[in-house]
Order: sequence, then C-alpha cells, then structure tokens
Amino acid sequence: MARLEPEASLSPKVKVAENSYRAPVVLKWPAPRGVGSAARDAVEAGPWIGFILANTVAAPIVVGHLFLLSSTATAGLVQRTVVIACLVSALQAWRGHRLTAVEGPAGLWLSVMAALAQVSLGDPHRLLATLAEFRLGLMCTGVVLAALSFFGAVSYLQRLFTERVMAVYLILLSVQLASVFVPQAVVADGRLNGVTLARSGLVILVTVLLATRGSRRLRSLSLLSGLLVGWLLAVAFGASRLGPVPAPLPAGIALPTWGLSFNLGVVVTCIFAGLVNTSNTVATVRAVSQATATASPPVEATPRLFDRTNLVTAVGNTFAGLAGSLGLISLSSSAGVVRLTRSSRRVPFLAACLITAAVAAAPPTAGVLASIPASVAAASLLVTTVPLMVLGLENLRPRARPDLEHVRVAVPLLLGLAIFSVPVGTFQGTPGILRLLLGNGLVVGVIVAIALDRAPTARSLHPS
Repeated sequence: MARLEPEASLSPKVKVAENSYRAPVVLKWPAPRGVGSAARDAVEAGPWIGFILANTVAAPIVVGHLFLLSSTATAGLVQRTVVIACLVSALQAWRGHRLTAVEGPAGLWLSVMAALAQVSLGDPHRLLATLAEFRLGLMCTGVVLAALSFFGAVSYLQRLFTERVMAVYLILLSVQLASVFVPQAVVADGRLNGVTLARSGLVILVTVLLATRGSRRLRSLSLLSGLLVGWLLAVAFGASRLGPVPAPLPAGIALPTWGLSFNLGVVVTCIFAGLVNTSNTVATVRAVSQATATASPPVEATPRLFDRTNLVTAVGNTFAGLAGSLGLISLSSSAGVVRLTRSSRRVPFLAACLITAAVAAAPPTAGVLASIPASVAAASLLVTTVPLMVLGLENLRPRARPDLEHVRVAVPLLLGLAIFSVPVGTFQGTPGILRLLLGNGLVVGVIVAIALDRAPTARSLHPS
C-alpha cells in the first residue's frame, strides 16, 4: 500500500491526530523492556537451550568412544565442545551473519575423525597421537580459512561445490556417518547386544515420531527427547548412571591431556574438509533468513555476508583446535527453532548461548552430560543421516544430457563407496599423506566429483 503523505493544508489539529495514529507503529519495535519482556525472553530462550544441548552433546560422546577415551576425558571433551559452540554461536549472532543460527559439531569433521580413528587400528597410544594431530590440523584449517575469508577468496572457492558435487558429498557423508553410528548403536562389549539394539531402536522411534508427528514445539526438541528417553532407559536397566563421572574434572575448563602434533596428511585433509564445509554457509544463511522473513526483513545473501560468516566460523575452529574440541559449522536446522518461536530476536538466542555455556562449564554438569551411553548418542545421531541422504538425492536434478550427468555422479560415488569397503590397513605401506587421502572414500569421491564437474566437456554441455 502506498504511503500517504500529509498535505500542507492540514490543520495542526489534523497533524496531531495523524501523529498519534502512527505512534503505536513506531513504538511496537523494539518493544520497551520490562518484566513482560524478560519473561518473553525466557520463554523464547528455552527451545534454544534444548536445541543447543541436543546438537552439541551427542557428537563428543561418540568421538570419546571411537578414540577409547576415559569417562573423565570424554566429559572434558563434552564440556569444551558445548562451551566453544555456544560462544561461537553468540559471536556469529553478534558480528557474523547476525542470525539466530547455532554453531555445532559438523558431520564432516566427525567423519574425518572416524576415518583417522580407523587408520589408527585401535592402538590407544596411536589414537591419542591422532587426536593431537587432528587438534593441530583443525587450528591450521581455521587460520587458512580465516585468511581466505578476510581477503574474500572463500566465495570464489565455493563455486567449485555445485549441485552435482554436493550431491556426491552428501550421499557419501551420510553413508560414512551411518557406518560409524550403526555399530555403536547396536554393539556392546564387541558383540551384538539385544538390549542395546532395542534401546537404540526406541531412541530412533521416539526421535522420528516427534520430528514427523509431533507438535511444532516438540519437533525442535525431538533429538533431545530421544536422548533423554534412551538415557533414562539405560539408567533404569543399570547400563548407565545419572551422575557425574567417577574421577571429577578439575575446576574450570578441562584442557585435553593430549598435546599438539604435526602430520601433513592430517593437515591437508582438515583443510580440504574445511573448504567443503564452507558450502554449508549458503544453505544455512538462506534457510534461517527465510524462516525469519515473517518477523524481520529478510537478510540479503551477499558474498560479503558469506565471507564474514566463514571468518567467524574459521576463528571458532581455530579456538576449537586450541581447546581440543570438535570442529564447528552453522546448523541450517536452526531454522526449525525460528519457525517454532516465530521470532528472530537475538536477545533470547544470546541468552540461551551464554546460559548453556555457563552451565556446561561447571565440571559436575559436564560429567552428568558425559554419562549418556555412546549407544544412545549414536542412535540419536543416526537419525540425522537421513536428511543428508535425502538432500543429496534432491540435488541429483536431470540436465540436458542425463546420461553424462549420471556418469559424472556415479563414478565418484562408486569410487568412494568402494574405498569404504577396503579393509583397514590396506594403505599402510603408502606415504602418510597419500594413506590418509586414499583411505578416505569421502575425500576421494568429492575430489573426483569436482574434477569431472569442471572438465571442459562437462562445462560446455552443462553450464553451472
């Protein structure tokens, strides 16, 4: 509707009436702060706290199980991951993309760590050395991506990750993560356990039912609800305890006992994974900005915004490596919480981040969170692999020549899946960097997909 400007002939009385009519519109946003506003902030912060916990607690528990960490070391990993994720999320909302989107452990980082753990062949000393190498690799990745983002180069590199490449990446990522989560969800003490299988099945059932059939409020808390149900069942049957770890954490933030170690292969793998993760920025910014469009003006997705977002994520990953936590990424699923609360206000989001960080920083709380069984955490994360596979299949859109299109997707997919099935230790005789790259089907598949996608024939037939 066009705006009607007051005519010059209006009397002062009419002008006052017009101003009094417009006053409520001006005062509606931002609303005056008071008791009612504080109560509204508290109500809107609740779903964010649940969402943050559901997306940051399970991954470090699974990593602790993969690397044979003690309960105390796993509690420290949970503590550091939750605190760093909350602080980086708050920094993104303040100076990054300035949206209400949570930074959480990335599936690709978890995939890289699982591949590194597999190469270590179950040797406890080698596993700790691998963690030290990954820690330095994550720091190097953060520094490199921060420099690229500062100079605006990441936006150009993201052009490599077209829909075809992302389809290969998402499908291989979902397969690799599922191959990690399924054994942990059904195996206990090295063998298939019926009780563990039934409990994991119930966790998956509760999570899926709430995510698909639950109310709007329950959908955003489906992961957390599944975790709680599985945890309580484990406590009821004596498979877990509802309390802190036996050996308490020291006061403050518990730094990792493993140090820093340089491995060129790990550094190259981490940097490549970091570059692939930048492609997720576009999806997250668009998803969250679309969800907030009804409550505030839509965010303009510019290259500068993406560079600023990637810069904050890179800085966060640098500190994550320094603190010995997991790599982070902006979670596009945050849009679900925005739709639930129907608000894009940053005050409740920032409050939720700071409250969760303060609670997780307390050693007793971190110990309680780390007591969630690895099978329950793996079952909860297993559900998240389904949307990855669906999104990857949706990116397989037929082009002008579907035969060539299918070949350019099928070759890297088959190659990556074939490497997944190669026995552990096959590449032990090759140099370190080649052993890590060739032994990771996801990395090889994505590299081949980029090469085929950028081939001259492919580009001339199917311009992006």
